[in-house]
Amino acid sequence: MRNEELRMRNDWYSGDSNTWWYQNNSKQNKRDTKPDQEQWIAIWLKKFDGIAEKQNIQPRKRILFRTLVDLFIWRNPGSPYKIKSLIMEEFIREFGEFGAETLRFFYTYVAESLQHVEYIDALTNAGSINGNVPAHAKIAVPVLLQNPPQSDLKKMELNSKPEILSESHAEKADTTSSHCTTISKKSTTTASKNSQIPENERSALLDQLRLEIKSRNYSRKTYKGYINAASRFLDRLTPESSKDWTCAFKEHLVWLRDVVHLAPSSINHDAASIKFFMEEVLQVKPGTDLCTRMKTGKTLPRVHSAENISLLIKTPSNPKHRLILMLTYGCGLRLGEVQNLKPEDIDVDRKILWVRKGKGKKDRMVMLDENLLPYVVDWLEDGCGTRYLFEGYVPGKAISERTIEKVYTNTCHKLDINHQGGIHSLRHTFATNLLEQGVNLRYIQELLGHASSKTTEIYTHVAAHNITSIRSPIAALL
Repeated sequence: MRNEELRMRNDWYSGDSNTWWYQNNSKQNKRDTKPDQEQWIAIWLKKFDGIAEKQNIQPRKRILFRTLVDLFIWRNPGSPYKIKSLIMEEFIREFGEFGAETLRFFYTYVAESLQHVEYIDALTNAGSINGNVPAHAKIAVPVLLQNPPQSDLKKMELNSKPEILSESHAEKADTTSSHCTTISKKSTTTASKNSQIPENERSALLDQLRLEIKSRNYSRKTYKGYINAASRFLDRLTPESSKDWTCAFKEHLVWLRDVVHLAPSSINHDAASIKFFMEEVLQVKPGTDLCTRMKTGKTLPRVHSAENISLLIKTPSNPKHRLILMLTYGCGLRLGEVQNLKPEDIDVDRKILWVRKGKGKKDRMVMLDENLLPYVVDWLEDGCGTRYLFEGYVPGKAISERTIEKVYTNTCHKLDINHQGGIHSLRHTFATNLLEQGVNLRYIQELLGHASSKTTEIYTHVAAHNITSIRSPIAALL
């Protein structure tokens, strides 16, 4: 049964899966018909390929990851967010630790779901691979597939190539293990070649970091950023390098720049995350060496001209896409704030839009211009989601950030407008235009939700009305 299943999947891959949907469906069909199972698989795998490349996953490991993800989605029709706990348990038992690692990667980066990641961690920590599953770890989600078929895929070279598995075949440790300031130099056959440290110690440290983050009620993005940065740091850590944390810290920053090719600003985000990990989990005493940051230079925010803004908000034919661009620019919203807008956040009578739990978990209100209000009212009456103002394919689930970015970039490409800076450039343009209109900087700070006025002051450097009013000395010569 399994061999037949894999043969069917390989036959389907003989075509161009990424373009199949576009070649066989008209524009009208794309609007009126949801993708079927094969089309959904193509969408998820395309997203997986892009993320795996960004994460610098080794080619051989990426192929194995992709194969298991493909099989997992193929067996479970529908949304990967609605997978019964029993199915995930069976999948992990069947493919062992590497199966758990595959699902953890998939739900961490691709189908982002913190609930599923925590459940997978609970399964592996509780030894579910050997058949013991904690009762409290069950996920209450609908049944999509009963009695998944057995597979011969495990006969692949998962165990014969241990060098390509970064976290495989390791026994998880209890989350209550003590702080570790120097990783013990144990010889173990279960430690991965990439990590160079026992997997049980690595897992215990990450569990402690999760506890520290959750106890502070940090946002989901902060949680993901801290865990990803610490995981990448531990992947390169060796028992030898752990004897000098300062050197290990600095060498890691250089590696991120020279090998991973991250931008200095991204490296500094990782540095702050690792600093938190070292101080709160490893109990390393803070010092100036842990405050090392890379010089980023001074870059000004990208601002669109009034003509380009007018074209951007009028070009999309889809009312949802048009309103997304209108609200982003007209209210100066961040990407995540647009994504999480709900119908009850619109106060039509007072012409106010409420931003709930914005950056820093802060609420704020912004004006809803009377010229923009009719478009919002029309959307509320015809097209608005049941839970979110803008929903994707799945009812009750907010539109993805990637889709919102695509709305912006696709419109820019159509108009031959530079899309550098992403949709966030509309927020920059909003702030700059207000400053050029003479709005007080303090009001702009409140509308943008900036904690410090210094953040808002950057727009004084790009406000054109101050610069263009200055006469150049060449004026007297011409």
